[in-house]
Amino acid sequence: MSALAALASALLLFVVAAIAPGPSNVLIVETSLSRGARPALALAFGVSTGSFLWALGSALGIGIFLLESAAYPYLVVLGAIVLFKLAADSARQALRQPVGRKGRAGPRPAETGAEERLESDVRGAGKDAAPGALTERPLALMGKGLVVSLSNPKSALFWIAVMSLALQPDAAPSLLAAIVLGCTALAVVIYSGFAMAVQIPALRELYAQAIAALRWGFAALYLVFAAKMLSGIVWPGPTA
Repeated sequence: MSALAALASALLLFVVAAIAPGPSNVLIVETSLSRGARPALALAFGVSTGSFLWALGSALGIGIFLLESAAYPYLVVLGAIVLFKLAADSARQALRQPVGRKGRAGPRPAETGAEERLESDVRGAGKDAAPGALTERPLALMGKGLVVSLSNPKSALFWIAVMSLALQPDAAPSLLAAIVLGCTALAVVIYSGFAMAVQIPALRELYAQAIAALRWGFAALYLVFAAKMLSGIVWPGPTA
């Protein structure tokens, strides 16, 4: 496989994996809908940093060693705890959502005051959320995105598979650098794109009309992803 073909294969595989539903995407979309673009962009940067670290580790051949290390299961547990906490927050907010927010046929968004309802919903969510949840600093949000990305075993397996498929034993260092940097740039574009795409007025109107149902949906997805992460843990056996 030529260097150009290897680079194209790696970038294409990354795009497919990045746009597929996963805990990082769900977290970014939910945050953008409920809290706005800026917090979601901070999360997106954290997730992209995690992608960069996995790509770099796999290119250097240390990804497989991290997966097999005694410390990695604890990182997975930490990521699952983050997702369980997010699921609990979403479920609590859904339970406390006032009745009467469901979507229904009616006048155009401008005539129904959709933006005002949405802002009211977000303010209401702030009252139900954990203390400081809506005022997390960008670094804290970046850290949350980084933990969710690094603690997902599928991320490590994906990058190991990419490097195994795209690279030959005699691959030039420049190709390794191109794959790592190219995929990192794509991660920033794709995850930031998720954060900004859901700011489209039509999607925000949908969120305002079906906020409780969507929060239950986000809670369920967080639980599913957390359970899948925990089910893949391989704890190190006792040493002799």
